[in-house]
Amino acid sequence: MAGVVDPRRYLEALYGARRLATPEAPSDAFTRKLKALRAARARGEQMYTPEEVAAIVDEAHMHGRRVAVHAHGANGIKVALKAGVDTIEHASLIDQEGLDLAKKTGAFLSMDIFNTEYTQSEGPKRGEMEEFLRKDREVAQAQRDNFRKAVQMGIKLTMGTDTGVHPHKDAPKQLAYMVQYGMTPMQALQAAMHDQTSDPNGSGSYRVFGDMPFPIAGKTGTAQRNDSATAKPHSWFASFGPYGEPAELATAVMYESAGEGVSFAAPATRRIYEAWLQSPLHAATAPAG
Repeated sequence: MAGVVDPRRYLEALYGARRLATPEAPSDAFTRKLKALRAARARGEQMYTPEEVAAIVDEAHMHGRRVAVHAHGANGIKVALKAGVDTIEHASLIDQEGLDLAKKTGAFLSMDIFNTEYTQSEGPKRGEMEEFLRKDREVAQAQRDNFRKAVQMGIKLTMGTDTGVHPHKDAPKQLAYMVQYGMTPMQALQAAMHDQTSDPNGSGSYRVFGDMPFPIAGKTGTAQRNDSATAKPHSWFASFGPYGEPAELATAVMYESAGEGVSFAAPATRRIYEAWLQSPLHAATAPAG
């Protein structure tokens, strides 16, 4: 009967959505769904119902997973934020209601505000149609304007570059555009480095820095050595602290032939911060009260 929802199909849809977010999901499950999403997006359709998005987020969070949603349109962004996603990738056409939701929920916006420079310079060389380039310019400017609003509202932002659209070596160029559209240089660096050292649901760095009296803008990593099959990788941790502005201390620690960054370089960085907290220099620069 037209207009009547079959409850069996409804439950099957929710079950399928939940399965995508479980550790047991087939490795190509997201690939299949994304292929369908591309086809639907070309027709201007919404791929997921709010109930399906909510089911995916709920299931993922229950398993300790985070949920990142790629969304350009205002309605899709709001559906995702209301469901409790952790980050919105692109967020190009986010409206004021969406910005308010991002502020309220604490979700990160990952807005790739540089890459249109590449598409505009290289597109004509590849024979891209002017209609595509015009739409790219329009969406890009809207995204940049919304990025500025997000900065002004104090919304959490990351340095999302959409690398792959442009060469990896161009990714750092986004920092300049983040400053051009409202951030201070320090805010841009911290957005690129913030490792959520104070978030128990964040990276492994939490177990090293979680009980520190302030969060740190940091990035931990492991540089693999390829000169020997038995060689151990280099571990590193770079940071600014405390998180915020102005940052009082910058660190860069590397252990050669050590192992994972969070197991070697991060603990060494903690010792530096502990010593700094006890130093006269910190006492002289720390805010009163």
